[in-house]
Amino acid sequence: GSHTLLCALLSVLGGILAALPAAYLGVKKILLPVVSPIEEVRDVALGVAGGNMNLRASEMAPGEAGILGKALNDVTIRLSASMYDLIVERNRLQQMIDGLSEGVLAVNASGEITHANPALENMFASRRAAASEWTDLRMRVVPDNSVWEAFDKVVATGEPISYSMEIRGMSIMLNICCLATAAEAADDNVP
Repeated sequence: GSHTLLCALLSVLGGILAALPAAYLGVKKILLPVVSPIEEVRDVALGVAGGNMNLRASEMAPGEAGILGKALNDVTIRLSASMYDLIVERNRLQQMIDGLSEGVLAVNASGEITHANPALENMFASRRAAASEWTDLRMRVVPDNSVWEAFDKVVATGEPISYSMEIRGMSIMLNICCLATAAEAADDNVP
């Protein structure tokens, strides 16, 4: 009795162990064509998210993976075109601002300089003698504390300020205003 039962159990166990490699290969053969294309689409999506707009997913994968690959490729192509258009427009705007005879200075919501055109740099050139000694990097561009106090106030309050000042025997008018308040910039993720 018990010997026969033990032999039967060992036979069943042996059969299961013998069938495991075949079952593994069968499951792998069934799942690999489904999982592999999804992994490829995932890898392409991660690469695009990392900034590589040249990656493309396979659109030939069977079923949903192929549809997902095509959709990802379409989004990547549109995103790449939009980024190119934005870069072109930014460069045009930069050239226009740099060509103005009026000084233009832009700061972000943290008060850090994002752009200073050549006209502004020329206005303050005579005051910049000791610029390398200043720890506040903004003073290296506009070496006048009253200007930065006004900028900080405008950034903090969102209220524009206008005043005049003397530079190299010329009276210049300063108009400082926010394109977006610090709160709006934070809400919209505007730098």
